[in-house]
Amino acid sequence: MAAPTIHFTLRQEGQGAESVQVDSTPTHLALMFSESETYTFDRAGRLVTAFNGHSHFWRGLSGRAVEKFSDPQKGKQIVPLSLAEADRLVFAARQRATGLDAGRIVAEVFARIQKYDPVEDRLVFDRTYGKVAILPPDQYLSLFLQAAVGCAWNRCTFCQFYGDHHYRVRTAAEFREHVRDVQGFLGDSVLLRRGIFLGDADILGVRQARLLEAMNIAKEFFPGRPFYGFCEAASAARKTGRELEGLRERGFRRLYIGAESGHDRLLAHYQKRSRAANIVAAVNALKETGLCVGLIFLTGVEPLFGAAHVCETIRLLESVPLDSGDLVYLSPLVSFEGGLEGSAKEEMERLRRGLGFLKEKGVKVAPYDVRQMIY
Repeated sequence: MAAPTIHFTLRQEGQGAESVQVDSTPTHLALMFSESETYTFDRAGRLVTAFNGHSHFWRGLSGRAVEKFSDPQKGKQIVPLSLAEADRLVFAARQRATGLDAGRIVAEVFARIQKYDPVEDRLVFDRTYGKVAILPPDQYLSLFLQAAVGCAWNRCTFCQFYGDHHYRVRTAAEFREHVRDVQGFLGDSVLLRRGIFLGDADILGVRQARLLEAMNIAKEFFPGRPFYGFCEAASAARKTGRELEGLRERGFRRLYIGAESGHDRLLAHYQKRSRAANIVAAVNALKETGLCVGLIFLTGVEPLFGAAHVCETIRLLESVPLDSGDLVYLSPLVSFEGGLEGSAKEEMERLRRGLGFLKEKGVKVAPYDVRQMIY
C-alpha cells in the first residue's frame, strides 16, 4: 500500500534549534529548513534534489549530479559535479537529517537516509546498468530498462553517447535477469519512477516478437506503467500498422525520434541514417496507429548550412499531423569538449518563433540541453 501524503513540522531542541517542514508523499520525502535550504529524498533514502539559496542540485540514481544557477553576466548555468562533490552533497543532506525525530510517521525513510552509502550504491548501479547514455527530458524519472544495449547505426558524427557500446539485443533470459537486478537495486526508489523507458537507441529496431516479449517481462516486475522509447525514423517506417497497433495496445505511449533537421544536406553531413522523407513517413505511421511522438531537432548548425536548416525543419513540422500528445525538443549542439556551439541559442529562438503554429495544436516545444541529463 502506498504511503499517505503527510505534511508536518518538526521542532528541534537545544542550541541552534530550528523548525523543519517535512512533506512525506507516496514517492518522496522533502525537508525544508528554510526557503533557502531544502532536500528531497526518494523513499529508499537516496538524495534526489537540494537547494542552498543559490543553486539547485539534481542527483541521479548513478550518483552523478548537476548544479544549476543563474549568473548575472552569463545567465543560466549548468555545471556537472565531480563524483566527490556529488558525494559531499549527499553527506551534507544526511547530516541535516540526523537527529530529526519524526516518530513512526516516516521513521523508516529517515533510517534509510542515515544508512545510505553513495559510493557503494554507485558500484551497484554500475553493475546493474553499466551506463545510461541519454534520455529525453520528460523521461528522466522513468524506469530505464535495457532491452537492447547501444546503437545499431552508431555513425552520427555529432553523437557521443553510444561510441563505447557494442550493440546487442538481450535475449529473454538476459533481459529478465537485468530487470530483476534493476528491481533489486531500486527498492522503494521505484515509487518515484512513473513510466518504463525501453532502451537503448532504437527500440523499434528490435524484432517484434522479441520486443513484445521484453514488454511482457517488464510488466511482470513493474505492472501498470506506460512504455516509452527512442526509435530511428527508418525503423518506425518499416513496422507494419498492425505491429505498431500491437505496441500501443500493450502499453506503448510515445516514441522519440532524433530527427535533427528537415534539411537533407545537414542529415547527410552528420551521417544520419534517415532523411526528411523517412521522418515524415515515420511520424505518419506512428500517429495513424494512435502513438504519440517526440521529435528532437538540433540547434547551433547554421554556420554550416545557413538558414536552410531552420526553414526546412519548420517545413517538415508543418507537414506532419502533430497534436496535444506530442513533443518537439530543440537540442543545442554540444561539442566533444562539452560546450555549446556558437549559434545554438540564436538558432533556437528563430526555430521557436517559426514553430508558433504548433502551440495552437497543443504541441509542447521545449529546449533539450543534453548536459543536464543524469539518471
